[in-house]
Amino acid sequence: MFRIHVERLLNMDINTVFEAIADHARYDRFPGVSKSVLVEEGKEEKNGTGEIVLKAEGEKTRVTWISEGHVRVPLLGRMMDRLAERSFSKAFSSLLKAIERRV
Repeated sequence: MFRIHVERLLNMDINTVFEAIADHARYDRFPGVSKSVLVEEGKEEKNGTGEIVLKAEGEKTRVTWISEGHVRVPLLGRMMDRLAERSFSKAFSSLLKAIERRV
């Protein structure tokens, strides 16, 4: 099982951060993402719900992004979980940096 925990304080208001993070279908506008597709719309919200927490701190926003999962490949699953954890942690951090640079 992999667990990703990325936390970053962005120098922007919470509404702007929410709009950027919530639009999964447009993640291809971020560096390193060549294609993004919303595979299935959520039941209550188009982009579904997740484990991203946004907290206003004055004019800034603290983003806490937690994801958990498991790569289900016989024999190689644990190794792939570790690779996924490192790769996704870097990707989430880069995405948050890119969001902040856009302002």
